[in-house]
Amino acid sequence: MYGFFNNGTLFFFESSMPDLKKDWIHIPVYRTEIKNGTWTRPQKSEITGRPWIFEYTDAPEGTKIFFAWRKNLDGSGPRMDIDLWKAVKTSEGWAAFERLGPPVNTEKFDSWPSLSENETLYFFSSREEGFGEADLYRAVPQDGEYREVENLGRVINSERYDHDPFIAPDESYLLWCSKRLGGHGGDDLYIAYRKDNGMWAGPFNLGEKISTSANETRPYVTSDGKYIFFVSDTNNNLDIYWVSARIIEKLKPNELK
Repeated sequence: MYGFFNNGTLFFFESSMPDLKKDWIHIPVYRTEIKNGTWTRPQKSEITGRPWIFEYTDAPEGTKIFFAWRKNLDGSGPRMDIDLWKAVKTSEGWAAFERLGPPVNTEKFDSWPSLSENETLYFFSSREEGFGEADLYRAVPQDGEYREVENLGRVINSERYDHDPFIAPDESYLLWCSKRLGGHGGDDLYIAYRKDNGMWAGPFNLGEKISTSANETRPYVTSDGKYIFFVSDTNNNLDIYWVSARIIEKLKPNELK
């Protein structure tokens, strides 16, 4: 988990990954913020040990948080049955934890929420009706609920593992990682562009300067649209990297510019 808040002046991140077979709760989460133009020394955050530290995203207006967690809020339940949840922010803090119902959640691995500015929900799932080991899906809100789920199709999904989506606020592009054939090794980062008719142009690999023979995952674009952050185990250690987001425009097909 990592992410920026408060217009890019506050940054949360995990300091390590535990053995997920043993401990999904006590992941140490740190925070650093800009003060007087300089990032402060990271300090352990108050959100350490809370369920939403595992793969989450803010809703655009900042009053809701969507996250992936086990079937029960106390962490019980089958280890690989992960569901998508929502929490609402009130004057007294975060409350009203709600597990999203079907068809968003299944008995499989449903995870990694990403929301557009109109709260269209993108996520990945290992449900059996997909094209590969895991596919990307979207759900459009209807009267505040997600009643239908749409597989993003063959352009986005491969016969292998497609996961960790990041959707642009206006849904004009989608970033994700995939183990599809033709990449540079393990998980590579890809981008696709949404056409006016709702179809997707792509996928385009972000290239060997970003996608390596190791695993690149968890793409994230800052709210100002200037930087892409991602995680890589290039040096046999999960580290956070960043690059200029200009590559998003560079890879866009000419007919969409």
